[in-house]
Amino acid sequence: MDNREKLIQLERSNLPFCAFALPDSSDVVVMVQGDEDFESEKPEGMVMAPYEESEDCPTIYIRPDFLGTMDELNLSQFDYVHFEDSGYLVENMQPAWREGYLDTCEQLIDRLQAGEAEKVVLSVMDPRPYNAIYTDLFLKAVKDYPKAFVYLLHAPGTFTGMGASPEVLLERQGAQCRTMSLAGTKKKEGEEWTVKEREEQEIVTRYILEQLDQGQVSDLQYSEPYDEEAGPLVHLRSDILFQTERSDREILDLLHPTPAVCGQPLEAAKRLISELEEHDRRYYTGYIGFAGAQVSRYFVNLRCMEKKDYYAICYAGGGVTSSSDPVDEWQEVINKLEVMGRFIPTYHD
Repeated sequence: MDNREKLIQLERSNLPFCAFALPDSSDVVVMVQGDEDFESEKPEGMVMAPYEESEDCPTIYIRPDFLGTMDELNLSQFDYVHFEDSGYLVENMQPAWREGYLDTCEQLIDRLQAGEAEKVVLSVMDPRPYNAIYTDLFLKAVKDYPKAFVYLLHAPGTFTGMGASPEVLLERQGAQCRTMSLAGTKKKEGEEWTVKEREEQEIVTRYILEQLDQGQVSDLQYSEPYDEEAGPLVHLRSDILFQTERSDREILDLLHPTPAVCGQPLEAAKRLISELEEHDRRYYTGYIGFAGAQVSRYFVNLRCMEKKDYYAICYAGGGVTSSSDPVDEWQEVINKLEVMGRFIPTYHD
């Protein structure tokens, strides 16, 4: 059985697993759990947290009963069966059509101009007909997005999907930690950063620094913004370094969700999102990563798609401020949708 076939068998099984490639690496690593209990918190392993936790959308924990390369994986060591996952029925899911987005964006801008918030990330979901395996899409994404954390995760009956994220939420080695402020989006070809995009990134940086300062970390340092390529797109990035003895969970709770995926002020942005977005974000804009005894790495779940019924649900969003242009925001969302959606073509009016 070759490595591709191993992944296909896992994707169709009752075993929770996550295959992933780290940034700047084409090596696929796989973590497999030998039983179906993926809702109990574990001291080490893969973690996938939703935007907001609920009974239907729990945090997923995968214990590393096996952790290694695809060549090292021997499926015969596991007692697994074929799992027929019908996914979720696609009900009341509005695809990302231009006029609907523009109308919602205009409503949001009016409320931002009235002072309800400084910035809100408005997202869309885009159901695309697809009823095949995700293994081949994942392997293609590993090749196409070498600078991203690329994953394929399967939690039977709860989540099957994949993503490619350029954004580190937390990296840790002992007490040494790193996060980043990543915001603003443009295509690579010759565009200049706008004042709005630079302000958006500064909002994220300021929020993260304030949160970490409240979290009693030490030796807090940060870089000036610079360009970070992510596939066909470029973002503004600042690196933030610090030291702490606090747990991963405590730091993650301080950082998630950042203004890069929610808005500022946080509670006002959350309220506007719940009022204006007609879909459930589920695991989009949550985080995914792995915890170890000494080393941990977590990424914001940005460019992602999820299997639901006979569809691949693609998600994307963009930061909206009082000075935003709805047409420009729509184009940014379309550009982001295509990071994952390019593997499953569709049509946008």
